[in-house]
Amino acid sequence: MSNQVFKNETERYLPLKQNEYTMLIDVPTVNDLDLKVQFDTVVKDEIGSNLQYTGGVFTVLAPDALGMYMINANIAWQVDGPGVGFRRLFIKKNSETITRGEDRRKAIGGTSDDVNLSSVTVVLDKVGDTLEIIARQNRGGALNILGLGANPNTFSNMEIYKLN
Repeated sequence: MSNQVFKNETERYLPLKQNEYTMLIDVPTVNDLDLKVQFDTVVKDEIGSNLQYTGGVFTVLAPDALGMYMINANIAWQVDGPGVGFRRLFIKKNSETITRGEDRRKAIGGTSDDVNLSSVTVVLDKVGDTLEIIARQNRGGALNILGLGANPNTFSNMEIYKLN
């Protein structure tokens, strides 16, 4: 029996390579416009340089990066009082939306705790394929995406696992 500690059940059963990214500072969004989310800190990098992450875009650079990936993304939004409008998270492959994280707001004493979660499995099958995380809100004004500095319990991050 192994005493190895696993972060989650996926890690326990699959020998995965993983990259993990987080955001340290808050990032403002403009009302009703897409924002390509750029995670500013690499927490773990096991997949290698042939899946490049630059300017908020993952790009397959060489055949050894081709394969099936699981992406988990989390966007934490600034608490904004009455919480009007939507908060959304999209994952795009080659600029086409492949999944959308639903609005997960809940009222807490007149404020809202806004978190979008999305998970998708995607095949990157040719050199040049891209992946992006997109955030969008329509509160009626600017709203921040929260980085780790705002609250160590609620912040924006993403994980990408290579499944094969």
